[in-house]
Amino acid sequence: MCFSQLAKKAIYLWATIICTSEITSNQGNYVFMVGKQIMRWEEWCILENDPQTTTLPYKTLQYDKTGDSIFTQLALEIFSKTNISFLKDSRCSTIFVRRVQPKFSASNPGKDMDVTLIQTDFEGYQFLTCYAEPYTTLDFYLSPFQQELWIVLGTTIATLIALTTLCQHFFILLEQQPFSPWMFMLASIFEEGCMPTRIEKQTFFRISLGIWCLMSVVLTNGYNGIMIPELISPRRLFHPISFDQLDCNSIFKIVLTYKNKDGINLPSSTKKEIRDAANTWSFVYTSFIFEVYRLSTLVPLNAIKTEKADLNLTNVDISCYGLLSAFEDSSSAFEPSLVKRVVPEFLAMLKNPALAYSRSPSNYSMFSELTLFAPSHAFFPRGFSYLSEDLTESDIQRQIEGEVVQCGKTVFIAKSSKIKLEHKFLSKTYPDIKFFMSEQTVQSYPTGISFQNIWGSLVPNTFKSLNEAGILSHKETQKLSQKNINRTAAIIMETSKDFNPTNTTIRGAWPTVFILAGTLISVSIPIFIIECRRHIGPLLGFMRHKFSFRHYRKSRRVAVKSVINVAVALCEIGKNN
Repeated sequence: MCFSQLAKKAIYLWATIICTSEITSNQGNYVFMVGKQIMRWEEWCILENDPQTTTLPYKTLQYDKTGDSIFTQLALEIFSKTNISFLKDSRCSTIFVRRVQPKFSASNPGKDMDVTLIQTDFEGYQFLTCYAEPYTTLDFYLSPFQQELWIVLGTTIATLIALTTLCQHFFILLEQQPFSPWMFMLASIFEEGCMPTRIEKQTFFRISLGIWCLMSVVLTNGYNGIMIPELISPRRLFHPISFDQLDCNSIFKIVLTYKNKDGINLPSSTKKEIRDAANTWSFVYTSFIFEVYRLSTLVPLNAIKTEKADLNLTNVDISCYGLLSAFEDSSSAFEPSLVKRVVPEFLAMLKNPALAYSRSPSNYSMFSELTLFAPSHAFFPRGFSYLSEDLTESDIQRQIEGEVVQCGKTVFIAKSSKIKLEHKFLSKTYPDIKFFMSEQTVQSYPTGISFQNIWGSLVPNTFKSLNEAGILSHKETQKLSQKNINRTAAIIMETSKDFNPTNTTIRGAWPTVFILAGTLISVSIPIFIIECRRHIGPLLGFMRHKFSFRHYRKSRRVAVKSVINVAVALCEIGKNN
C-alpha cells in the first residue's frame, strides 16, 4: 500500500510516495491507519507584537531572558523537538498558514473562525494609589464587643432594672427610700456605685445587684483594654477600592439609575431631571469623544503638518481623580503592528464602550464605566505634551510614577498583572508609603494562546500540557518581572539619616476629646432633668415667684417715688405763690 506525501511547495503538491508491504489493523478505522502512516510536515508562524522576535533562528534553544522573546524561544524549542519548520517575515501573512498567538485577548478577538484557544488567565483593569483621607468615627466605642454580646448585655440590664424597680415598689418599707436602680447600674460601670443601707440588706437586691457588680467589673476591664488602643491610635484612612468611588459627580450616574427602571410611576419632576441630565451628559460626552477622536487622528500627523495637535486641558478639574495609564501597543490580536496608541490605555479602553453607547444606548447596564469618561478627569500626567519630540515611553512612566507617589488625588490604572507588578515595585522602592490596590476589576476578559488553522496538529496539545504543568504562567511571570530589573525610582525620597524627627503632640487627638466631652454633656443633661424632676418644678416656681416679687417691689418703688416727686412739686408751686 502506497501513500502520497505533501510537498513543501505548492507547485509540487504530491512530491513523494511511501509504500509499505504490511499494515497491522489492530485499532482504529481506515482514516486512522492512513493518518498514522503519512509523514507529517508542518510550518508554523509565531505572531508577536515585536516583529524582531519572529526573526530568531530556530536552532537557538537557549532561553533569551529579555523582552517578549521568552515565549518565542519556548515555541521554537517545541518546534525543534517535533520536526516543525518555522516561517518568518512575509510568509506569515499567507491565509492558510498555521499561526500561534501567545498574547490572545478576548477584548480584541480576530476574525478567523478556525481558531483553537488555550485559556491561561483572566485579565482586567485595576488601579493603584496611595491617596487616603483620614476620618473620625465612633465605631471604636462599639467595636470591643460583638453584636451578640451587646444584645445580651442590653437585655440583661433592662431586665435587672425592671425587676429591681418593681421590687422596690412592692416592698412597703422601701417605697419611700430614694433609690434609682438604673442610675446605680450606670454608676457601677464607672466603679462609683452606691446603695442605701436599707436596700442593701434585702436579699433580692444583694443577689441580683451583687451579681451585676461582678459582671460589670469583668466587662469594664475587658472593654477598656480593647477600646483604649483604638482610641489612641491614628485616625482611620479612607482610600478608594472601586471604580465607582473615582466618579466625580458624573451626570451619567443619574441616567444609569433611572433609565433601566420603569419610568411610568416616576413623578414629572424626576422625569424632567432625567431628561435634563441626559441632555447635559450627551453634550459633554459628544464633545469629549470628539476631542479623543481628534487626538487619535491628528497627533500621528504632527510630523508632517505645520499646525500640530496638542492636548486641551481647560476642562480638567483638580478636585477630581486623575486617571493615569501608560501608552501601549495597539496591535491586533492576530496581526502584529507598529502603530502606537496616541492616547493612554485606559482612555482608549473607555473609548470603545463610548462608541458602542452612541450606536446602541438602550442597555445602560453595560456602560457603567462611562461615568469616568469625562473631561474633568486628568488622563495625562502633568507636563505631558504631544509637542515634546524627545519624550520616550520610559519618561512617561517616570512622570506617572512621580505623580502617583505624591499621594495626591491620582490613581494609576493598568491590567491586573501589571498592577500587581507595579505595586510590588513601588512598595519596595518607597517603603515609607503605603499603596493600595483596588478590589474591583472592570472589563475582565480571558487571555491565553490562540492557534489558527491547526489541521490535526499536535502542537496545541503540547502547549496545553505545558499550561497544565504551570510552565506557561511561570514564563509569563518571569517575563513581567524582567521589566523592572534596571528601573530606578522617579523621585528620591528622604532617607532615615536626612529625616528630622519632630516631637509627638496630641494635636490629632483633639477631635476625639471634643467628641467625648460633647457626648457626655449631651447625655448628662437629660439624665439630670429626669432624676431631679421633683426638685426642678419647685425650683422653677420659686424662681418665677422671686422674679415676680422683685418686679413687684421695683414697680412699687417707682410708684412711691413718683408720688413723692409730685408732692414735692406741688409744695414748690405753693411756696412760689
